Amino acid sequence: MTSNAVLALLDGPMVDDGTASEIGIFWAAMQSDPSKKGIVGLVTDTRVIRDRNMIDGKGINLFVRGCIEDVGQVVDKFDKAIEILRTWKSEIENKI
Repeated sequence: MTSNAVLALLDGPMVDDGTASEIGIFWAAMQSDPSKKGIVGLVTDTRVIRDRNMIDGKGINLFVRGCIEDVGQVVDKFDKAIEILRTWKSEIENKI
């Protein structure tokens, strides 16, 4: 696995099965590879944003959310996701 970060789109009535799998696989890879920076979950679905309780477990599976928040964060703005990814990229580039 060559990626150093994951940006996961979490929109919809539930997180896509494939997306959830990728989050879990990347989280596991991070446990033994310090070059991996983290996972950003992006929620732009206004139904989830409108009802913050959905972000607290009703719209995002708690296991998926836990994996993301253990090594990154869930955000509701694309610009915030890009900001986090750019920070991680800068950290990687400064180590070289």
